[in-house]
Amino acid sequence: MAAPCKFSWSYADLAKLTPLSLNAVWQHVRRRNLDPSDLESVIVWLARHGTLTLRQRLVRAALTGEVDHVKPPRSSRKACRSTRKSVAK
Repeated sequence: MAAPCKFSWSYADLAKLTPLSLNAVWQHVRRRNLDPSDLESVIVWLARHGTLTLRQRLVRAALTGEVDHVKPPRSSRKACRSTRKSVAK
C-alpha cells in the first residue's frame, strides 16, 4: 500500500473558498472558530462560511452521496509523489 499523502492548506486557500478576506479568516482562527489543522473543523467552517456554490456542493454531496470529481491541481499531485518517494527510501 502506498504511503498516504499529507494535505495542507493556507489561510489564503481558505479565503478563496469564502467571501471573507484573508484577515477575516485569520480572525476566525484566532477566535478558535476554525482549526486549519483539523479537517472536520475546516469542513464545518466552510459549510457555514463558504461561497454559495461551495455550500450547495457540500449539501448536494451530503444528501445524495454524489461527489463532483475534481482533479487535484498539479502541484498537489507532485507533492504526493515526492512524499511517497521520500517515505519509500
